Amino acid sequence: MNIKKIVTKTYQVNVYVIYDEASGKGAVIDPGGEAGQIIDFLRESGIKAEYILLTHGHFDHIMAVKELATHTGAPVAAHADERELLGDSKLNFAHEVYGTDYGVSPDMLLKDGDTLKVGGTSVRVIATPGHTKGGVCYYIEDDGTLFSGDTLFHESIGRTDFPGGNFGTLEASIQRKLYTLPDDTLVYPGHMRMTTIEHERKNNPYVKS
Repeated sequence: MNIKKIVTKTYQVNVYVIYDEASGKGAVIDPGGEAGQIIDFLRESGIKAEYILLTHGHFDHIMAVKELATHTGAPVAAHADERELLGDSKLNFAHEVYGTDYGVSPDMLLKDGDTLKVGGTSVRVIATPGHTKGGVCYYIEDDGTLFSGDTLFHESIGRTDFPGGNFGTLEASIQRKLYTLPDDTLVYPGHMRMTTIEHERKNNPYVKS
């Protein structure tokens, strides 16, 4: 599975396009902006987006969802427990930051352990609540890659002082769901640089193994 990272100009969100060149199929993870750049990449690469995958519903991770969904026809997928936050511009902070009533209604409601096929690759949903109630990570076991959204960063973690956030819940999610993955798992976070599970288990100052 190939990975294209596009960083939004505002809030520096890492948008990921994962794709299989052989099948010409892919998915977009957390399109928080730069819709034109994402669409151009898909078109120039000949990639058909099968899904728009959301790790959580905060505004900075969803602001390009509607434009991208309209252009690609790809269904929007998010955890069932994230539905309220996604649809409420006050909870997802779109109203506070942009003064707009921007919300997203998922086409697919996911749960822990669900598996999606992107081309010939299996993508597993790992529920990791704590940053938000319905936060998830997407894990590609065959490639040893994890897309962690705002759950786990390089030597940091997502904030837990927003609606639906809880530090104890996030700590448990990371310790029980992520730190148990293979050490060499590559972690692609929603912000900042890539890391590994081993590095975070040994060095993350917020959540110990």
